[in-house]
Amino acid sequence: MRSSSGAANGLLDIESIYALGAQEGIMKLHYSLPAKLVLDPGRAPGFLKMLRAAGVGKIWLWGYFFGHLDVPPAKLNEARAVLEQHGFETGIISLPVGHPGNSIDPDDPACDVRIPSHWRYRVDRHGRTVYHCGDIEERMVHDNLEAMQQIKDAGFTDVFLDDDFRMGNHGPEVTGCFCDACISAFNATYHRTETGGSIGAAIAKREQSKLVEDWTEHICDKVTRLAKALALPGINLGIMVMHRGDDRHGIRVADWKRHVKFMRVGEAHFDDRDFGPPQRKASEIAGMQLHIAHMQPTELYSETTGFPPRALSAANWICKAKLAVALGIPNIFLMGGTWLLDHPAYWQELAIALPGLRDIERVAGDLTHPRVAPVHVAVGNRDWELPWWPLRAGLPARPVLAADAGDDGEVLAVLGTTRLGPEWSSRLRRYKSVVFDATAAAENKPLVRGNAACRVLDHVPAWLLKLAGIRSSRSRDLVLATRLRQELHAVHDALPWIDSGMDVFLAWIPDKNAAVACNLRAEPNACQLKVGQQRLDIELGSLEMVAIKIGDGKPAIIARA
Repeated sequence: MRSSSGAANGLLDIESIYALGAQEGIMKLHYSLPAKLVLDPGRAPGFLKMLRAAGVGKIWLWGYFFGHLDVPPAKLNEARAVLEQHGFETGIISLPVGHPGNSIDPDDPACDVRIPSHWRYRVDRHGRTVYHCGDIEERMVHDNLEAMQQIKDAGFTDVFLDDDFRMGNHGPEVTGCFCDACISAFNATYHRTETGGSIGAAIAKREQSKLVEDWTEHICDKVTRLAKALALPGINLGIMVMHRGDDRHGIRVADWKRHVKFMRVGEAHFDDRDFGPPQRKASEIAGMQLHIAHMQPTELYSETTGFPPRALSAANWICKAKLAVALGIPNIFLMGGTWLLDHPAYWQELAIALPGLRDIERVAGDLTHPRVAPVHVAVGNRDWELPWWPLRAGLPARPVLAADAGDDGEVLAVLGTTRLGPEWSSRLRRYKSVVFDATAAAENKPLVRGNAACRVLDHVPAWLLKLAGIRSSRSRDLVLATRLRQELHAVHDALPWIDSGMDVFLAWIPDKNAAVACNLRAEPNACQLKVGQQRLDIELGSLEMVAIKIGDGKPAIIARA
């Protein structure tokens, strides 16, 4: 087992860090920087050596931000030359639409986040201007194309578009731009006579209707057209997707795959308070799994972000990278801003953790070795946050929309307020068992009553749980997990899963005869892995991850990180 305890006694010298971190493997580490910092002779040599020491291999230079190039193309070329001299590959990262605020470098009050005056601002369904965010319209598209051509002419080929590439901000509602021009364009395309108010009212009902379907198609088409336009010949285009970003935000990954080479999965929970609880880590894993299912076979990147500055500890920052490795994502994009350059302890801890991460990766492989999850957690078309306790219970589980319900599913878990629509009716027969918690059973009464294969997990009365001392949500989740494990015993006893314990995520990689178990707690944790009739007791340190060989013979831990 590798340990980072040496860092507790002070800073390691840079050469010692380099020896630990700068090893080659499938996994690649990425970071973004402004050219002006790379060209600063007083600072650049020190932090570039630090980044290389921590294993970073590619730097994405800031390109077209909020409607203007961060620096002229000649300066981008100068910065690329400096980076190549230090052993880095290079690309460009751009913000083509605009973020709702300064998420680029919050420590820099001079950072210009205004969009050009000749662009239209996006307007939300309440008629409010979404400041710093442009609508996707003719002048904005023209300027973005002109900038992309300048980037191409400067000799850059890899361009990542940040997760502002959308038509609405994070949340469960259908979004879009509701300005007069956009409403007129929508009506002309779909032969309607709607107003912003009528479309907004339909969206507010949170129900599917032909109007909402048409509006969703409209905003997705706008974003996809921009992606197609920016994918110039000779440009390898990538797009970053925000956490849980989907067609509600104009994000239709299936359409984008025709035009892009790589994508970044969306994550969230950027500070310790938000990321710390195990259920939040499970939410992050679920969001990543949903995106992975839709994005493959494009090349995938993680969103390993700490925000605002200094709000995410080094341990949790590295934990985010561990979860990406467990899921098979081969590119770790370290994000959050340039403040990280002034905190070498983060890079020290990363360099110390990196050999263990590479050990795990050598056992589990990347996404060319599929993570198989026979336990499916149903996600309705308009669901947002669900109880993700199957992921915390160490079951080989993943969330699925009806369209994603493939042949690897054995058990379907319907949880919380999820309501199974008609799109699920023909898919339920694929599962050996369909289980509901009490809340979901109430949401789907006709289905539960009319289907003998449907079972309700937590039919124990609330007063009896209270009498047994089960008051916390963590204890209740453990009761539900125990019930679902019993269901698995009856359905498919040969699957690997955590049979006792909680707050451990398990990824199963059958073609590598391996599994990866991740402790989602910031304190030591213990669990037991079941593989057929075999058992393995596992002791995990704070946020520790282990790789387990589960082929012939007794399962055994063969790598730790």
